[in-house]
Amino acid sequence: MAGPIAAGKAVRAYLINTADRTIAEVDYGGHSTHICDLCSFEFFTIYKRWPFEYLTVVELNEERDVVFVANQNLLERPITEITEFFGFLGYARPLAGNGLVLGTDEEGESIEPKQPFAWFKDRLCWIERVDGQRWTVQNASGRGAQHMSRSEVEQFLARPLA
Repeated sequence: MAGPIAAGKAVRAYLINTADRTIAEVDYGGHSTHICDLCSFEFFTIYKRWPFEYLTVVELNEERDVVFVANQNLLERPITEITEFFGFLGYARPLAGNGLVLGTDEEGESIEPKQPFAWFKDRLCWIERVDGQRWTVQNASGRGAQHMSRSEVEQFLARPLA
């Protein structure tokens, strides 16, 4: 799991905001509490210590770039009530809430993502649950909306970008 970077040293990271449907470059200050602040994780105001216990880390590529998201049981609403998700082509599961993309080194410490910003933007998808059975998926630029089932969403995301 990615850990804190050297104190006082900020690195570039990519912030994913599902409400605004944006991905933006940000400075990450090197501590897990900063992940919680950047991602506006509500649970952090309650649990101020050991934030890594409340984060899920998803590896996105062979270069060990990862995205931090909140554990499902700590989201602001039950997962069944959440309608806005994001995903990356090549990772088959939709991710709820906001996320922060960082890289990891050989020791598991947080570093700048190894892939460029465009690599993530090209693979990022916005996913919306219309109801229990229907979902829509769009690429990060908002084009190409498709209606599909949850299993079709996972099949769509699982395919690598050509």
